[in-house]
Amino acid sequence: MGWQILHISQPAQLTLEHKQCSLFLVEKQEKVILPFDNLSAVIIESHAVTITSALLQAFSANQIAVFVCNETHLPNGILLPFMPYFAYSKVAHLQAAWTEPFKKQIWKRIVQAKIANQAYVLKRQFRDKEAKKMTSMAAYVKTGDIGNLEGQAAAFYWRTLFGNSFSREQKIFANAALNYGYAILRGMVARCLTGTGFVPCFGVHHCNQLNAFNLADDLLETFRPLVDLQVLNLNKPENDTLSPHDKASLLELLVKEYLFEQEQRSLLNICEIVTSSLMQATEQKDYRKLKLFLL
Repeated sequence: MGWQILHISQPAQLTLEHKQCSLFLVEKQEKVILPFDNLSAVIIESHAVTITSALLQAFSANQIAVFVCNETHLPNGILLPFMPYFAYSKVAHLQAAWTEPFKKQIWKRIVQAKIANQAYVLKRQFRDKEAKKMTSMAAYVKTGDIGNLEGQAAAFYWRTLFGNSFSREQKIFANAALNYGYAILRGMVARCLTGTGFVPCFGVHHCNQLNAFNLADDLLETFRPLVDLQVLNLNKPENDTLSPHDKASLLELLVKEYLFEQEQRSLLNICEIVTSSLMQATEQKDYRKLKLFLL
């Protein structure tokens, strides 16, 4: 599994050269060779980048996710590796056979883990009283979260962090940074899901027919607080523009190490373990096999 993230924010040419990624920086007239074994993701931010189809095929064969960004520099598309998994059709049929009780139990556990991680973020911000309230809310989540404690917890959480007037729709720096971080993590979760054989459009809770990443959005929930914590540590300018440093700080989340299963692991590795455990839960029809990330 690769550990480097290639972020391209200037004019460049990407080609396949001797079974490696060749990056030519146009303005610097400089060429860099990057082995596929080192890469986990490529983020193309500049609109003055050319890339060959041979290299795109090689990225997919090596399970390297490729992000493209829109005019506001936010990731809005991703190339995912579908073919490397040897039993893709088999997994798709297993996924389609998920029962409603199974999906509701999985969603309950996801919501509990998400709220617990949000409580951790509040605690890190020295909001101990509010963190305890969030922790108690997690304990009352029912199967399928029929009481919508996820939504109640989120409303309380955002008010505590950013004040009563805060809205996720506001065009401010915090939201721009959150959106960027969430988009990157969403793509990486989708990468791990397809690498395990799952079809990311079929979720356990998210079910929007226009969403190609419903299952990724399900599993993403437990990782979102990592982005929140990172955003809180960034300098907040007057406008909503992210600097290269801000983006680099958010991208670092993917390669930073966290304690998981009693070992220090990168977030990429943790994502792979989580998706593999969902596969085990699916095959054994036992929601308790799902391993979720807790801060």
